[in-house]
Amino acid sequence: MTVFRGKDWISKSRIRLQSLTAKVKQPRNYKEIISRLRRWGIEHRVTIAKGAGAVVILIGISAGGSQYSQYVKANTHDIYHVYADGEEIGIVSDPKIIDQAVQERHKEVQLASPDVHMVLNTPKITYTKEKVFKGQYDNESAAQSIKPLLKEQATGVKLIVEGKTIAVLKDKEQAEAVLEQFKEKYGNPVKQPGKVQVLSAEEVLAPVSDENKVVKSVEFTQDVQIIENAFIHEEDLEEPDGVISLLESMGEPPLTYIVEKGDCVSCIAQKFDVSSQYIRDMNPWIEDDFILIGDELIVKGFEPTLAVRTIEIAVEEEEIQYDTDYETDDTLRLGKTRTISSGKNGLKKVTYELTSINGKLIKEDLLDEEVLVQPVSAKVAKGTLRLKGEGTGKFAWPVTKARLTSGFGSRWGTTHKGIDLVSSNRNIMAADTGKVTFAGNKKSFGNLVILDHKNGYVTYYAHLSKITVKAGDVLEKGEKLGVMGTTGHSTGVHLHFEVHYNDKVQNPLKYLNK
Repeated sequence: MTVFRGKDWISKSRIRLQSLTAKVKQPRNYKEIISRLRRWGIEHRVTIAKGAGAVVILIGISAGGSQYSQYVKANTHDIYHVYADGEEIGIVSDPKIIDQAVQERHKEVQLASPDVHMVLNTPKITYTKEKVFKGQYDNESAAQSIKPLLKEQATGVKLIVEGKTIAVLKDKEQAEAVLEQFKEKYGNPVKQPGKVQVLSAEEVLAPVSDENKVVKSVEFTQDVQIIENAFIHEEDLEEPDGVISLLESMGEPPLTYIVEKGDCVSCIAQKFDVSSQYIRDMNPWIEDDFILIGDELIVKGFEPTLAVRTIEIAVEEEEIQYDTDYETDDTLRLGKTRTISSGKNGLKKVTYELTSINGKLIKEDLLDEEVLVQPVSAKVAKGTLRLKGEGTGKFAWPVTKARLTSGFGSRWGTTHKGIDLVSSNRNIMAADTGKVTFAGNKKSFGNLVILDHKNGYVTYYAHLSKITVKAGDVLEKGEKLGVMGTTGHSTGVHLHFEVHYNDKVQNPLKYLNK
């Protein structure tokens, strides 16, 4: 309400009050004065207390003293009616009293549960303001009235994997720390002992190392969410170390596969979208990729509830075998050679993309090849009468449109003496001109053709379903020698191709360039 308006108001009021008092001369008429005074207060929007207060105002105004006017102003102030969800619970001198009571209650709740974040469910608090002469309020009572209405509730964060709540943690920072710790533990690919080399155990100049690898991405294979400010029960909170252990223990059991007719290690690996090396790692009993129908293979190891996929880019340098250019020399005996100029191997940079799940390599893709140093061909003089079946030392792919399914050499823990190739065209061709020194069945090779190129090089063509040549035949480069098959220690259709030089096994990919 609005109260007194200065000297002008007092002056006007004095005239009216004098008129009132002139009519009431005796003390017995004080009640009448007070009654009229209240009606006058209502007209002028002033709240007048009962009894002596009215007399004080009457005397002060009728006397005309400014000191009484100041007294009235000094004792007229704002009060606030406090409502919780529409129900009045008290009167305060300032809304801050209620705000402070809420803060104190929150501190009390937090101190009682220091290991969890607590929030208060508060009712809707509203106020109505009133200006009153000597108005009454009770701050303490109102503050005490609001506290029981403030209901505490524990909050935290929920760690959710694939829509399922896995754990409840204190806050977002703690949840993120758990996930980062898990990534750090399972996102690093397993390091093999010694020098790890790609494709060749002997010919790679720059072995794979951490310096040659760049991490492209580290991410979870599942959908992971952190839900903040979730209402929880305090007893559901878990410690970070316990959550890590929980994630490690929860997961899918190993997946097994029974070898069927027509299967091979690389074929099974392709079927389950993993690398051949992954199959070997999961089944260390496999030797030389030899598996039989009915064998049980682990094709996917135990996977925790949360799996980390790491993709790395590995860059390596590999030699490019030089070619040999021959020219005739009628001064040399037939079959003899003379070096005119030495050859020099070239160098190429090869880029691979390596994919690991929980630190285990499951896939490798050849991304790019870049020739850094071109090889320099050797020049060799040969006798005038060139021996029939002598090769050039420059090899062609023995299979058209070939796809590499297994590399050569010591690679991530195993040794492979050749390369495995598959193609929709199953005809096998001589990689270079040579003489057939063996054509038949030979233990783990199955049906095998061996070509002697009479220049130090010998090539092997294994697992053939059909041999179309015989020992003693002389083949020209590109001439058919058999059909791709799955004989010997192989249960999948492919060609096992080897290159030997001076009785030393070589990496065929040195000679088979794009």
